[in-house]
This record gives sequence, C-alpha cells and structure tokens, in this order.
Amino acid sequence: MLCRLLMIAGLLAALAGAQEPAAAPAEGGLLRNPGFDLDADGDGLPDGWSTAANKVRRQEVTYLSGNYEIVSQPNQYVLATQAVELVPGATYTLSLRCRSAGGGLAGVLLLHGDPQPRREMPLLWNLDAPPEYGEYARTFTAPSQRAAIYLYNLARTRGTVAYDRVTLREDGPDRLLISPLTFAPIDRPEGDPPETAHLDWGTPLAGGPLRTCVLLRNLRCLRQVVELGQRLDLDEDVVDTGFDGTLCTSETGHRATRRWDESFYEVFLVASRVKGILAATLRQRVEAGAGLVILEGFGRAADLDLGEGWTTVDDGHALRQGIPWELLPERDLLKAVQTRELGRGRVVRLLFDNTAGRVWGVIPSAVPPEAYRHRQCEYWEWWYALVARSLTWAAQRPLPAALQARPAADNRVAFTIAGAPAGSRAAVVLRSARELRFDGPPHRWGPLEARPDDRGEVTLELPAAMPAGPAIADVRVLGPDGAVLTWGSLAIDRPQSARLLNLTLERAAFAPGDTVRLAAAIAADRPGPARLETSLIDAWGRVVARTAADTALAAGESRLDLALDLRQPLTVHHKAMVRIFQDGLEQDSRWLPLQVPAVGPAMAAEDFMVMPWSPGMTHPAEAAAYSERLREIGLNAEFAASPALMGERAMPGGGYVGGLGMFRETRWLADGVRTQCLSDPAVRAEIRQKTRDAALAQKDHGLVALGIADEAFLASRHQRCEVCFSPHCQSRYREWLQARYGDLDGLNRAWDSVYTAWDQVSGARTEDIRGKANLAPFVDFRQFMTGVWVEACRDVVDACHEVAPDLPVGHTNTFGADPFTGNDYWRLVTEAGFGWGQEYSEAIKASAQKAVFDIWQSFVETPEARRARARPDGTAPAPFFNYGWIGYDRRAAAAHYEPWWLALHGSRGVSWYATNAVDSERGVSWALIHPSLRLTAYSQAARDGLADLRQGYGKLLMEYTPEAPRAALLWSYPSMLVAWCESGTDAVEPDERDGTDSYGTQARAGFFFRQHLDNLQLSAAYVAPDQILHGKALGQYPLLILPFTIAFPTALVEPLIAYVEAGGTLVGDLRCLRTDEHGRPTADSDALQRLFGVTRAGPATYAAGTVRGQDAAAGLDLRGRTLAVYGREALQAAGAQALAAHDTGEPAVLVQRRGAGATVYLNFTLPAYDLGTLDLVEQLTRRAGIARAVRVEP
Repeated sequence: MLCRLLMIAGLLAALAGAQEPAAAPAEGGLLRNPGFDLDADGDGLPDGWSTAANKVRRQEVTYLSGNYEIVSQPNQYVLATQAVELVPGATYTLSLRCRSAGGGLAGVLLLHGDPQPRREMPLLWNLDAPPEYGEYARTFTAPSQRAAIYLYNLARTRGTVAYDRVTLREDGPDRLLISPLTFAPIDRPEGDPPETAHLDWGTPLAGGPLRTCVLLRNLRCLRQVVELGQRLDLDEDVVDTGFDGTLCTSETGHRATRRWDESFYEVFLVASRVKGILAATLRQRVEAGAGLVILEGFGRAADLDLGEGWTTVDDGHALRQGIPWELLPERDLLKAVQTRELGRGRVVRLLFDNTAGRVWGVIPSAVPPEAYRHRQCEYWEWWYALVARSLTWAAQRPLPAALQARPAADNRVAFTIAGAPAGSRAAVVLRSARELRFDGPPHRWGPLEARPDDRGEVTLELPAAMPAGPAIADVRVLGPDGAVLTWGSLAIDRPQSARLLNLTLERAAFAPGDTVRLAAAIAADRPGPARLETSLIDAWGRVVARTAADTALAAGESRLDLALDLRQPLTVHHKAMVRIFQDGLEQDSRWLPLQVPAVGPAMAAEDFMVMPWSPGMTHPAEAAAYSERLREIGLNAEFAASPALMGERAMPGGGYVGGLGMFRETRWLADGVRTQCLSDPAVRAEIRQKTRDAALAQKDHGLVALGIADEAFLASRHQRCEVCFSPHCQSRYREWLQARYGDLDGLNRAWDSVYTAWDQVSGARTEDIRGKANLAPFVDFRQFMTGVWVEACRDVVDACHEVAPDLPVGHTNTFGADPFTGNDYWRLVTEAGFGWGQEYSEAIKASAQKAVFDIWQSFVETPEARRARARPDGTAPAPFFNYGWIGYDRRAAAAHYEPWWLALHGSRGVSWYATNAVDSERGVSWALIHPSLRLTAYSQAARDGLADLRQGYGKLLMEYTPEAPRAALLWSYPSMLVAWCESGTDAVEPDERDGTDSYGTQARAGFFFRQHLDNLQLSAAYVAPDQILHGKALGQYPLLILPFTIAFPTALVEPLIAYVEAGGTLVGDLRCLRTDEHGRPTADSDALQRLFGVTRAGPATYAAGTVRGQDAAAGLDLRGRTLAVYGREALQAAGAQALAAHDTGEPAVLVQRRGAGATVYLNFTLPAYDLGTLDLVEQLTRRAGIARAVRVEP
C-alpha cells in the first residue's frame, strides 16, 4: 500500500512538473544556464553563475520537475553574477521571472566598462515581485563591450527573492511585457492624489469611465494625467516609454500587461515615442477597433507608420467644438487637428508646434511661458477639454448631446441642448475672461443648474457683479442619472463703457521704498465719472498698496498717471493691477508684473535656504502646485526654473546662464580638439555676449545666484579625453611656456627635452609621459589647460557683473578633481571670482574624490577669494553661498541628518535633489514629491528633518562664528596629476578601493585624514601653497598634514622649516615630496630629507599591511600599538627616529624634533577607519596642542 501511494505521489509530482518544463536558453540568448537547471559539478550551485552557498539556495520550483530556482539566503545583497560580452550600441532585451516574499526586492544590474567593468546601469530595480512568479523585461542599448549581469535582493536584510529564469538576447522583446515600476518603499506615494481647483468636463461620463492607456515619455509628467482624470472620467494605466520609446514600464505594470493582452482599452493616448513591439502591438489594437490620440509633440505618428491619409478638420468639426478659440492665448501652438482611420479604429492627431512650446505631459505650454505670465483666466482648462473630447471621439464614444449658443440680451447667456433625454439639466459655471484676481479667488459663479425648456433652450441671468467685457459660460449637460452627456464653453461679450487699452510701468524693477509709477491708456464710449482702483499685490497674494481715485472720463481716449508706494516688500514678484469702474461695475482690468530684485538676495542672506531642483517637465500651473507642496514640507526656495515663475511662486531662486554648451564637453574627441575651443577668440566673445544677454534677462528677478551650466567640465568626467589640441590652445600654450621658462634652453632643462624650435612644442598626453621620470611636459600642459578653464569661468563672472554686479556666479556639481576636467578648487575660488556653489559633501558621498564641499569651504572666505569676488567700487563681497547637494540617499535617517550636517558646516542652505525627479529605467526616485503630487514617506522624513532648521536653528547657525579649525591639509593639485602619471589606469574616476594604485590613493588620502579628525570631533581646513608663500596661513594651524603630496613646491621647504622650528607639527605620508610642483623628480629626495630626516631607498607598494609600534619620542608613544594601514616604500632614516615598523621591516612612523616643533613621516596611508590609526592621529593632535573644546559621547 505504501509503495502504491509513493508511486501515485511521484506521478502527481511529475504531472505538476510538466506544467513548468525545465528552462533552456532562449534562441540567441547570451547567458549560460539561464534557468539555473544545470549543475554538472554537483556543488549545489548553478553552472555558469558566480555565486556561493551562503548567497543562494538552488532548489526545484516543483518537486521532481527538473525546473530549478535560486533563492536568496539571509542578509545577502548580490546573489549571483555572470560576465557577458556585448556590442556597444546594439539593442538587447533582458527578461526574467522572479518572486519575492517578506519584503524582498529583486533587482538586476549591468556592470559595464572597457577595459574593466566599473559603471553601474540598473536594468530592473526595486521589483516588489508577487509571491508567485512574475515576468519582467527591459530593453536597453549596450553601453560597453565588457559587462556583467548582477542579480540582487535589494532589501538585503528583509525577506527573500527567487529567480527562476534570466535571459539576455540581442534585439527587442518578442512580446509586449510592461514591467512593473516599483520604487523603494520610502518613495512610494501615500493616499490619493490631491485634487486641485479645476473645471469638471466629463465627470462622471455617460457610459462609464473611459478605459484608457496613456503613454508618456517620462513619469515626471504623471500629474497632467491625474489632472486630466479630474476632468474626464478615466480608468487608466500610465506607461513610461522613455525618451526613445523602448522602455515600457508602469506603476501598474502587471495590470497593464494583462489589459493589453485582453484588449481592455478603448483608447490610447500617446504623448511619447513608441518603438518596436510596443508600436507593433499598439497598431494591432487600433486596427482591431481601439481609438488612438497622438499628441505630436513628443508623440509621433511616424512611429506607427501613419504618414499619409490625414484629414485636417475645421472649426465645425465635433473635435473643435466647445472651445472659445478667440479667448485661448496659446491657440497658435495648435497647428492642426487631424483625423484618419486605421483598420476599425479612429485616430486623432493633435499637431503642436514644437518650436514654440512643449507638450511635456498631455497639454501644451509655450516656451517661454509668456501667455501664463500675463494670464487673465485659467485658459489651460480648454487644452484639457480638447484632449478629453479627442479621447471620447477616438474611442467611438460619441457624446449623446450637443450645445449651441443662442443670441441673448447683454445680461444673459442662452444656449440650446440637442439630443439630451428628458430629465436632463445643465450645470453652468460663469466666469469673467478676466477672472484672476491674485489677491483672492477667481471671479466665478456656480455651478448653477438649469433645466432646458421643451425646445431644449436654456437662458440664464448673469450675476449683477460680473465684470463687463468678455465672459465665459462653462456648460456640462447632465443626464437624468447625473452622467455627463456633453460639455463646452460659450463666449459671452458683455458691453463695456470704458476699456483699458494699455498699461505701462515706468520700469520693470524697483527698489524697496520706491514709488511705482504706471500709465493707463483708457478709451471711453461716453463722458462720465469713473473710479480707478490701483493695487500692488505681492507673490503671497497680499495687497501691499492700494489707491482709489475718482475721475471724469472724456469720450474717446485718455491717459492717466498712477502711483503706488512700495514699502517693505517681502517678495521679489508683485503685480500692479488697475481696475476701472463705471456705474459701480468693473468695466475692465489689467495687470503687469514688476520685480523687487533686492529682496531675493536679502532673503538668502538672512535665512537658511532649502532649495530643490524645480519640478521638471511641467506646465506652469502644475509647477505652482508643486511649490505649494514643497512649502508644506519646509522648502523655501527653488532652482533651475523660469526666474519669473519662481518669483511669482514666492520662491527665491537660483538659475543658469543658459546656452553655454562650451562649458559641458562630455564627448570623447579622438583628435583632442574641443568642439568649442575656449582659447578661440570667437568662442570667448560668444561666452561673454551670451552671459551678458542672460544676465540682462534675469537680473531683475532677484536670483540668489547664477550657475554657469549644470555639471560644467573642461572634458568628460566619465572617460579619458585629453584636450585641447586646437591651434588656438597650442599657440597660447607655447606663449605660456615662454613666459615661465624664458627660452627653449630653459624649457629643455626643465623637461629633459631637445627642442630646437618653439613650433615643435605641444601638449603632452598620458601615453607620451607614463613610464618616464620627468613628468613636467604633462603636468605643465594640464596646469595650462586648467588655467584656460578657470579663465573661461572668469569671463562668465565678469560678463555677468557688467550687467548685474550683485549677482553671484558659480559652479554646480564639479564631482572632484581629475587631470582633465579643470577642477583646481583653489584657482576656481581665487581666480574665477565665484560667489556660490552647489557641491557634494561627505554627508552624502562616500567617494573621496566627489566629497569636495569642505575643500570649497576652506577657501571661499580667504582674503584671496574675497578679493577675487570683490566689487570694482570697493563694496565688500557678500558671503559665499555654498548650498551643498543632498537627497540621493533615500533613507529617513539621511533626510534627517544631511541638512543638519550642511548647516553645521557653514553651508547657509542646501540644494535638495529634486522635486519630482524619477528614473523609470533604473527604478529609482529622487522625488521630494511623487509625480502624482502625492507625498511619500521620504517627504515626511524631509519635513521632520527640516522642521527645526526652518523654525530658526538654520538662521542661528548662519549667524554664529564656529571654532576655527587648527589642523590643516595641504591642497596639492599637481600631486593628483603626478599620481595619474604613475598610475596605469585609463579611468578618470579614481579607484578608491583598498589597495588601489597611486591615483586612487592620492584621491582618498586627504579624505581619510579628514574622517579621522571628524571621529575625534575635530575639524580641518585645506591650505594652498600660495597661502603659505604669500600670506600668513600657517599661523593659525599648529598641525599641517601633507596627504599623499607627491608633487611639492620647492619654494615651500624653507617656510615649512621655519614653521616647524617655531613650534608647528608637520606630518607627511606615503610618497611625500617625490617631485617638484612640475613633476620633476627631486634630487635624492632632498626636500624629503631636509624636512623629515628621511631618504628613499626603493619602490612603493599600496597593498594592505600591519604596522607595530616600538618606541616613543617627540610626544608620540607607539609602544604596543598595532595599526592596519595601506602602502609602504623602502625608506631610510636620515636624522629621523623610527617609532614603528611594518611587518615587512620598513620603518613606518619616523619623527624628527626640529626647534620647538617636530616632523612626522608616515610610511603608509590611513585606512577609512582603524582604532590604531585613530589613536595615532589623536596623539598627533595632542602633540600639536589641539584639543576638543566639547566632548560628545554617543
């Protein structure tokens, strides 16, 4: 009996397994063992994948099925990897089946790069997979040849993730699969989207919600779909197709995939490119009878092979009905409304002018937004009405009723309803075409309800208080059940006895205390008394000044001069509004914007600014709603939006010059000639002119600061691109060399070269110099090019200050120093004249190269920096605004910690990335506000972190004088250049891992010293050689550290000897003082021996090592201490005393008393953290007389 039961159980298991056959590589698949079924060596792990038993458990999905899965083990992040070779530029599709439980999050990443994969490209990320297997896919373009696929449990400490199949094939997918877009839990929206003020058009819609799929180019545009859904009854899914139309991901991905498969959708709204399988499937669905609306814009009929057969409809067509086009100020953005059929489906194309505006989401807006800036009514409601009508028409859901305006008396509106069943009624909103008041709600009445008579006619009395002139009746026809049968707006022209023909301001910008003078041109039909009311309304909606004057108007045209006093303004933006009354009724009104630019910088100087990157890809009305949400969580400024609109939203702002593409060279240039050479006189003239034009356009808007460009670089920071070898730069370079070396003999002696003519001299590339002893040809050329970069930055600063002398100019995101991007921070601060910055700090960046906030802070208030940004008239420069970036670490603890770190380090404000930024391709959100306008758990964390800072603590930290650092680190840009030459890497981003090479070690050496001092609750500042040679910088620093200072100016030797003899403590570390500042080797380490009593005896290594203390001297006691360190070189004591040694025998810590001070040579570099090295650094600070004023214990 037992045997029979076992046989039956085995048969059932086999049958169950037959439902899920063993996975095999798909045809064209590039991954070995994609289904994890093969284990030829019997080690319990899938062949072809790099993994381990402590990372995954390999098991059958169903008992005896032969179909295997890998399941994450506890506390594991990277589960399995596999190397692949790709064709750069080719298209690939990754497909997978995975499941999760207990909070596990699946993720797949492509690590890529030539020759060594180091750059990350998330393919599918933060996948909150179902407990049963779900399918996912991602199509991408290969960025490099060498790559590896990484499989993750992104939750690491939570739950499990299982993978059943992972395939990678060349070309696009063979079936439509919409991948679920799941952001990290902290970035997921909470609650329902907020409802903003709007006009209901088609809600609720007769026949029920319109089943719609919306295709967007970016999820940032989601709010416009939400806004459309407030106006039209929709049951929608939104698919992000990406910029090129190949992405295909959605926050409702599984549901959307099922609905596509079931032909659920009545209509598709396409506002993006569509390619490949998505385009093919979309066309099939339309041919089968679904509707299609293309917003072209970013949507393209050509993507669906819809080139011919279009009919342009006229104003009599149903699609153009219900919109008073004469009142729509942006009507010229719509070039045509076109229709055609595709199989059994209807297609509408709304053809927008992409040269004059953008359709970021589903409605257009002009660029620049002049119509919005001078709006009188909420005209964008008609764009939503047009899209809504297009959707219903394309879906072949004809609106059952129709509206027709009828003539009426001046105080009435009349219309006829046709086709509506008995019991229907009209809901009418009445509003003036000048409805916006800005100091209160719009002038609207309703909705008013009216039932048609037997002939379908409706007549309504207009409110007695409705202003004269153009008015609007927004009508919805509701059936007996309350469902909308049709909608439309009717224009009403109410007679005006007087009109404001024109309103002009004396000027556009004013200072606090000024009198604002206006001139009003008026036309009156008849003579008679009138009353003019003039108001000044600030960006908060407060009436800050108002006058009312009675006057007698003559028939015809006249001019009146008006004046308002501008006292104690609180915002930059104001509106001057004039209203003219006769017989107690407003006859006309107009308004003009004016600015008080001094308010913006004053607010930044007086308060702690929290400035997000402004919402991207938004309509101005939508951006205003984002600003209100930002204020809810504590932000009080904006960055990188229209200066006029930031001011209108009462947000002090920062911006960019714009148009300076020559400051963002990101391509690899085979010939080494920059696309726009910064030594070309024509390019420099263009820089200055564009800057002057930008400053002129922006100077009146009270900007806090102006950036040159986002992430400006001399050359790419991602790949080695050595510039500039143009004739302009090379000619300047030779002149530069002549000024330094005098003649060719001087150059040849310095370079060990044999040039016989100056035209033989040119810049050196990496391959020209590596392996040589004298690195001066490379170091000199890179120093020259850095000077070219700094000088170009100075051109921008000077050109801006010709027009706007008080407007600070600066950099945004420099990402650290490397040989080719031009980032010598001492020179940028003291030569370019920068007055503001937005930089990364160690609060958010573990990368030593990128954590440069403290470097800027060390220099920006030095006398040299203040002279560089001083006003020509001698006015003292404003404080440097260094608004460090935060927002990339998406933990609640980081949102609490990061703004406080910056405030405590003298930032005066923070830059928060970003308002609505999401990357659907990577499944990552940096949004403070979800693109639906909902808040997230991260929003709440940001609000909590900012609460006290915004309630006054931030301002207090701006005003107090912190304790000055007493430890200094030498800033040595040439050392970075020499370290690059010593390295063998081709990657400009240094490898900062333990045991790295010279270049990576140089990047992290100073950073780790700073971290050790931070752990001791001490601070440090950088000092530049110029400060020592030409100033008295060392007087305030009893401890000076030379972190990996390979290249050392020979002129510093004597000042540092004097510094030590006067009582200073000088610390050098590995490879210190190997060359001079030009990269020329110093004879037998002469400077090293004179300063530290040490000579070199052999090569260096950067491997991990152990140092053991042996002795005590000069205030240091290392007896019995053990230090975990990196690197060593063969050294000999030549006057110094060794207190510790490497396990391999080399002396490790060498001290030398000199006068009242001492020098200490560390024959290693510090690790990120070690108790032994922390104790050593604490002894060094004590020896220098530095002690904590306050001890903070955890």
